[in-house]
Amino acid sequence: MKTARIIKTGDHKKRLIVYRLIVYSLSLVLLSPGSLIGANIPSIEDVVAGKASPPTIEDLTGGKVKNDGLVDKNNVELVKEYLTAVMYENVKRGMVMRMGNQLPPDQLNPKAFKEATERNRGKAVMDKNGVVYYEKIGTLWPGGIPFPNAKTGLEAMGNYHYGRVWDTLRNYPIDMWYVNSRGEVYKSVGQEHRYVKCSARTMVPPLGTIPGYENIYIRRISVATYPREITGLGQFTVRYYDPAKTYDTGFAYLPAFKRTIRVSATTWQDNIAGSDLIYGDGDGFQEPYFDWDLKLLGKKFLLVHEPKSPTPILDPVSE
Repeated sequence: MKTARIIKTGDHKKRLIVYRLIVYSLSLVLLSPGSLIGANIPSIEDVVAGKASPPTIEDLTGGKVKNDGLVDKNNVELVKEYLTAVMYENVKRGMVMRMGNQLPPDQLNPKAFKEATERNRGKAVMDKNGVVYYEKIGTLWPGGIPFPNAKTGLEAMGNYHYGRVWDTLRNYPIDMWYVNSRGEVYKSVGQEHRYVKCSARTMVPPLGTIPGYENIYIRRISVATYPREITGLGQFTVRYYDPAKTYDTGFAYLPAFKRTIRVSATTWQDNIAGSDLIYGDGDGFQEPYFDWDLKLLGKKFLLVHEPKSPTPILDPVSE
């Protein structure tokens, strides 16, 4: 049995970030169950099914937080129920959030992905390890969210793993800041990531599965961009459709030696370059989830950041 890990963050920057209320339709495993009170607040199931509109932050807080209001450490308790543990901690340490109106569904998920979810609704099946298939074991999942109304922890994580929206993801930058006990950044490392999903593709041809790669889920390249002494250091990783049968394959390129070496891509509990992050923290949860004892505690509305914030970051130094 593994336990959840809360990532530590430093109070070295203050951000003004626009947040909007959405239903996390992938139904991820929650840290704690939540309840909604109020006759005018629709159920999560009705919102996910498109039978009702998501409630506003004013609805959820009884008007105590306005749709365009600010949330900071002084009033964060009003929305604590709708924040992740890490986001709550960030606000307590100085981050400021501006509330916003709900975005139209097509601005959150592409139309083709939503259509794939509806087209394949009720056709997902799962083996004992949580691997998702289409109608019968062995037929690859063709795309969309497998279990829009997940009922178990395995189904929720099947949504997370096999129901990702993107087909190809390029130039995905990650900046890692190392913060000391005084809240000061003493070192930073930059990376770029490129992903190609080989199965469950819904938007970029070839749709479905790339021929010849039926046993592969994604291929990923990660490259260090700074500081200069590690620029070009990279890793190529292959994740397989059924990770219970085949664990990840990994290769690293060392520019200083112009050598490529085989590396282990399954050391999920190892720290990344001496930071508080572990390899399993990436993308929210990267580990093969069949290694965990999962339980779906419930579903709830969550506040998440807008895909593209209309409000610039206050601190220009970080841009």
